[in-house]
Amino acid sequence: MSEIEDNGDSNRLEELKKRLYSRDERLIRKRREAVLHRENLSAPGSWSENTRPVNMSPKLKTRSPIFKKFFILAAVFFLAAAGFTSLRFFTGGNTVSSENIEIAVLGNAFVAGGEELPLKVEITNKNNTGLEFSDLVVEYPKGTGGEKEIIRLPLGAIAASETVSSAVKLILFGPQGSIQDVKITLEYRLENSNAIFTKERSFGVNMSAAPLSLTIDAPTEINSNQEITLNIKTILNTQAPAKNIRLKIEYPTGFRLKETSPDPMVGDNFWNLGDLAPGMEKTISVKGVLMGQDGDERSFRIFSGSQDSHDTSAIGVLYNSVLHTVLIKKPFLESKLTVNDRDQEEYFVKSGSKINVGVSLVNNLPTRVDDVEIRARFFGNALDKSSLQPFSGFYDSLDNVIIWDKNSYPPLASLEPSASENLNFFMSSAPLFGSMSLIENPEIIIEISVKGKQPFDGNVVQEIENIERKTIKINSDFQIIPAVLFSSGPFVNSGPVPPRAEQETTYTVKWSMTNSSNNISDAEVKASLPAYVRWLGITSPTTENISYNESGREVVWKVGLVKKGTGLSEAPREAAFQVSLRPSLSQIGSAPIVLYDSYFRGRDQFTGALIEGKKGSITTNLKNEGGPTSDGRVVQ
Repeated sequence: MSEIEDNGDSNRLEELKKRLYSRDERLIRKRREAVLHRENLSAPGSWSENTRPVNMSPKLKTRSPIFKKFFILAAVFFLAAAGFTSLRFFTGGNTVSSENIEIAVLGNAFVAGGEELPLKVEITNKNNTGLEFSDLVVEYPKGTGGEKEIIRLPLGAIAASETVSSAVKLILFGPQGSIQDVKITLEYRLENSNAIFTKERSFGVNMSAAPLSLTIDAPTEINSNQEITLNIKTILNTQAPAKNIRLKIEYPTGFRLKETSPDPMVGDNFWNLGDLAPGMEKTISVKGVLMGQDGDERSFRIFSGSQDSHDTSAIGVLYNSVLHTVLIKKPFLESKLTVNDRDQEEYFVKSGSKINVGVSLVNNLPTRVDDVEIRARFFGNALDKSSLQPFSGFYDSLDNVIIWDKNSYPPLASLEPSASENLNFFMSSAPLFGSMSLIENPEIIIEISVKGKQPFDGNVVQEIENIERKTIKINSDFQIIPAVLFSSGPFVNSGPVPPRAEQETTYTVKWSMTNSSNNISDAEVKASLPAYVRWLGITSPTTENISYNESGREVVWKVGLVKKGTGLSEAPREAAFQVSLRPSLSQIGSAPIVLYDSYFRGRDQFTGALIEGKKGSITTNLKNEGGPTSDGRVVQ
């Protein structure tokens, strides 16, 4: 039977091979278009003798021991775990957990700053094992500066289920209403162990009153560019004295400080109040000018507390702080003051110059204002009263005030809503040096006050007023005087005088500097030498910084600080250097220039202005010498 089957299979393979490699399309198409037909197959109803039985016995033998071992091990583990759990349940064990330690704090949760706060701390050990070498650590803030105070109390051993207590006394500081956290920590060890374990608890204390009270006496509303004064009073509320108390003010934008009482310790906003006794008061007064737009709010922030342990110019522990807000409002009668057509807070002008002051007035009310009066009052030390020229006003020299009213200027009789008026006057500053005395830090302060009457129904009149203030600072008279010398001065000169063509003559060039009322810083003088003048490199005195730049032929004197009164109440500041001049035949009959224009500059330390000037060139004309002089004309 198998042979027949093999032949059949072989025939079918041959036929398939023949079709596969045949080029006859009919064979290929015939195969492609064949139709499937049902084929009846019969299977034997019993196993034939040639079929090999499957032996499963080896697999059953390999799996059975693994499953048995797994179930045995699982049963052993379950029994061991159940036994261990039962043992722990009935014996209780010897492990320690921080969860079984309770910390209770007994005491007042409210306290006034600086007052003593007694607290009682109870520690309960609910573990079945005792605690060794226990310490109670209490940590609390000194204030709001971040520094901490730490108290450590040894408790020793705490047995299982034992409660121990300890009393501590604290002094807390901080602003009223603030919460100060007291951190309580139990540090302990276990038997036969050097490791330190901890249990922590926090206790919040509300500061019911500040240790230092701060009160501010100042307006809450003000017109822009008006002067404002703040009186800040401090009172110590504690029963014990406080040392090294500091006070700091943060000024708002638009505030210009004018004066304080007493003077600050650092800068312009930090005071040392020193040591305060219980109930002791101290007052700081601050005066300045506040600028802003209508509706702006400007806030002053005041802080007070004890000195920082690392920085004497800082507050370490804050006791109290307050905020004072000022609303800026548009004035009912708005006045504006200009100096030489400029509108700014401070001005600086040259000494003796003519000053044009303008006063403008606007009615910002929805109703008219009657009987308007304007007064310009003068303060300071530099006004030349004889120079005042008021227009449409009266100058009262005794009271030093100019008055404009409806009698001198009729439009002020009634000012309608949004109406404006413009007035002006001229003045000059007084000489800064006279009668052998100096006017130090010269300034003119002008205060413009405007007032009027606002009529209401029923013939009721309300007076309204506004004040405008400006400061004019006078620059110091800072000058340089250049001179050419031959027979005088610090050097010995040689050569023909008057100068002779094509022959050398040496000269001394001297700069003398004067300054009147204000110190001048960073003073400097520059000048250039002509091509026919040679720098000899000799200067006097040697303490003065004089240099020469060959490429630019420029002589520079770096003067530095020039004190007020130099050349007036004190000797002038002088420097000299020697040069050699060899004139040409083309210069015969003329006095050659020895030094071109001298340019000087310096910063006025009072006004802050940069003062610059120029003095003309100097020639061989020896008009500044005291002895025989020469007009300096070159001869043959």
